[in-house]
Amino acid sequence: LHPAQIHHLQPRKLMRCLLVLAAVAGVSRVATGSPLLSATVDKTGGFSVSVDGKPWLQSGTLRIHANGAWHATTGPTPPAPPPACGAVESNMGVAGETRVLATLPNLTAADCCAACLKTFACDSWARVPGATGTCTLTNGAKGLEGARNREAALIINPPTPAVTGTIHLTSTETTQGSDGYGDFTRVALNWTAESEAAGDNTAPTTTRFFTAIRSYSSGDVLVFEQGIPAGANQTNYKVINFDSEGNPMRGGLDDTLPFLQWPAFNTAHPDSVFVSTGRVGFSTWRGTFLPQRLGVGPPTVGDMGLTAGPVVVFGDSPGGAALVVSPASHFKGAVQNRWGDDWVAGVSGEVTEVPPGYTHETILVAAHGVTGTIDRYGTVLRRRFNTTRAPDIATSHIGYWTDNGAYYYGDAYPQGDPTNPDYNLSCCTKSKLMAAKEALDADRVPISYLQLDDWWYHGPHPVHNFGGVKCVSEWELPLDTYPGGLAQLRSDYNTPFFMYGPYFCTKNQWNQPLVPEGADAGVPSGAASFDFYTKVFTYLQAKGGVGFEVDFMSELFLGVPEFRRTLDEATHFLAGMNAAGQKLGVPIQFCMMQPSDILASLELGQATNGRASDDYQDTHNWMTGGSSLLFWAMGMRPSKDNFWSGDGQPRQPGFTQANPGTNGELNAIIATLSTGPVGPSDGAGNHNTTRIMRSCTADGRILQPEKPLTPIDATFLETLPSVSRGLNASAVWTSFSHPLGQPELTQYHVLAVDTATAGIPLYSDDLYPPPASGATFVHRDWHQSPECIDGADALTSGCVAFATATPGQSTPLLALNAGMEWPLNGTHTTQLHTITPASLGTWVLLGELDKYVCVSSVRFSQVTATPTRLTAAVAGVEGEDVHVTALRPNGRSWVVSTTTVRVGASGTGRLCLPKGAQCA
Repeated sequence: LHPAQIHHLQPRKLMRCLLVLAAVAGVSRVATGSPLLSATVDKTGGFSVSVDGKPWLQSGTLRIHANGAWHATTGPTPPAPPPACGAVESNMGVAGETRVLATLPNLTAADCCAACLKTFACDSWARVPGATGTCTLTNGAKGLEGARNREAALIINPPTPAVTGTIHLTSTETTQGSDGYGDFTRVALNWTAESEAAGDNTAPTTTRFFTAIRSYSSGDVLVFEQGIPAGANQTNYKVINFDSEGNPMRGGLDDTLPFLQWPAFNTAHPDSVFVSTGRVGFSTWRGTFLPQRLGVGPPTVGDMGLTAGPVVVFGDSPGGAALVVSPASHFKGAVQNRWGDDWVAGVSGEVTEVPPGYTHETILVAAHGVTGTIDRYGTVLRRRFNTTRAPDIATSHIGYWTDNGAYYYGDAYPQGDPTNPDYNLSCCTKSKLMAAKEALDADRVPISYLQLDDWWYHGPHPVHNFGGVKCVSEWELPLDTYPGGLAQLRSDYNTPFFMYGPYFCTKNQWNQPLVPEGADAGVPSGAASFDFYTKVFTYLQAKGGVGFEVDFMSELFLGVPEFRRTLDEATHFLAGMNAAGQKLGVPIQFCMMQPSDILASLELGQATNGRASDDYQDTHNWMTGGSSLLFWAMGMRPSKDNFWSGDGQPRQPGFTQANPGTNGELNAIIATLSTGPVGPSDGAGNHNTTRIMRSCTADGRILQPEKPLTPIDATFLETLPSVSRGLNASAVWTSFSHPLGQPELTQYHVLAVDTATAGIPLYSDDLYPPPASGATFVHRDWHQSPECIDGADALTSGCVAFATATPGQSTPLLALNAGMEWPLNGTHTTQLHTITPASLGTWVLLGELDKYVCVSSVRFSQVTATPTRLTAAVAGVEGEDVHVTALRPNGRSWVVSTTTVRVGASGTGRLCLPKGAQCA
């Protein structure tokens, strides 16, 4: 084209011309302009992904398993050798997940290794030397934490299969279009996979499929698409193995490969970000309760697999570019893993066939900063799936809980015969639950619902497939300890129930056939799920229930062969439950779920929250920050499990758990700032009224922030050897809140746990969303700053300190201190800082200083702050007195102004300062 012709072309026509020219040159550019995220495709079908204009990810080998054989663009290759035990390491101390699978006595080191190779999900083993020769098998690719003075080894590299077929590129095409992500340019590649005849009685096979890359006008999204127009059979390259007790064997999780590997990233390519910079880390979520995993370099086999979720890749520069790689469809069957140096994504190779019209998508989203990138990734997916969440009393109001670790959790006491469907519940009788409720009522602690966990209904422990708690045979309380059953308890307790159901017994009150076939417990099939849960939820509501917890979700997927072998069968199961909940207005809590469940919840609006922590009985149950990041991205509220608000409570005889009763203040803060449920579970009269009421309004409405507590980005960057922030803390997490609809008045909250030394700097760039450079703030330590006394100078009295946001890490916003210790079994130090925007010469709303979240959108709205006046609407229950602290401008400082706002019959009150001013 002549330059004059180019000048007159419309932008879309000009782009088409440029794409034609690029195709002639053998390269298709999928993105336009100077986007943050772009891709190019060459004439062989290879691709390169760039972030911020620099190459990050290059294509690896394209592979597909169809018609019972592997095919690859590289042609036939022999299988890799199986993992060998190899040399034993001594004094190996590597961090990671440390869930113990088994402890085997009297074994040699060779026996330990052999046992690990055969055991489901065993990634590492350690042997304690000595006469007993005890061997401990664990999962988690990073092995056994603190394996000091032991013989130990990791086994994380499963064999790769043989490839017998070849893939050929047949054609390419470039088009434009629009979908739920926006306007895109699409480069499609059409392929043929061919296999030779396997024997005299077989014929050569051919599978036609396509791959594509869609780049969006936003400049920060790529979608990798794969499809098989005619469908395919024998896509599974292995058969899931279950042992004689119905438990999946090793090889069912960590090493599961996608059957069609697109995209495939060659992590050893010279231009790969993992090679070219050498200063790259990753984060992912893997396993039950979504524990976050951090590592250096590309993710390994043990970091991915069926139990893992999205992967975030980041460099060592604060606020630098980061990239999320995630499934964008078929969430329950999607998998990422490693084939040698290739990082591959797609649908699980356990799926036996895919129907005509099959497609699958993997999305890449780039932004700046780890938290910012995850936020953008979540925003893109929620918009694509139109994700909304149902209202739920469990996430809006305080309830009383009886989950694992609660004072009245029946399974924490000796029970006798586990096969007996009726346990001895003398520990947790109706009279004891009523005594706890009466004590709370006497102290005006508002309880909006009663959570009933796994200990109360009829049903034995399953022998096959599932374990941990009883299956549900009959959803009713034992009449010897609960006269009148659920109906009478509902009447006497005077609040509705939040009810629990994991898996169901084969003999259940609804006469429902279950999967897995042949087991003694299970769940309905995908096709039967809606009808079954409609019956369950109808019964729940008839008995006074308002919410439902589905537990052991990991086992409900991993332990059900039908869900793993059939594409989308697990999704249909969840969708049926969700549809029943939607029909009857029953919200659902997920528990013991996998990352795939959280991604699947994008289309499950009744799933309002999920457990981000282990049970309260576990000593690390407060560690919710990393998992909360993924919950937040998916628009689902993370739940920190129940807790004892009162410290040092006496145990009942026979109580077998060690953790409950510790760190009440830390637990209360985390629960409140989780944005999820707040569930005290104290013994009768042992609760801490002051601590509970710091989280809520007078009628139990939780005063929540806009975002749950999540780790600051420095937590991720410190994974890299090139970064040293010296956080020296178990956790440094942040959150934010603001008056309803007024993000310009964002108040930040910083929680630090176990700071080993005082003086750890916190910079404005550690906050999210990051404040503008030059923004000014006042901050206070929630527990240790001096009281804000009416009429006192705010700065000289120590009520608050002044700070200015500066870019980078030149000037700290504040310095963390050693934290507070609580007596009576406290095991962690805790500090909570509140950082409030403040402009000199203008009124400042500090909010309710007696609440953990001082300025919550639940409480404040319509805030107007000027040099002469501060006004706001204050929400609550009629007659509630809300104690508000503000700062009146006074030269280069402020004067503290406190007042009490009485909430009226409309449910609102009016804040008007200075006192005596006339406010509209």
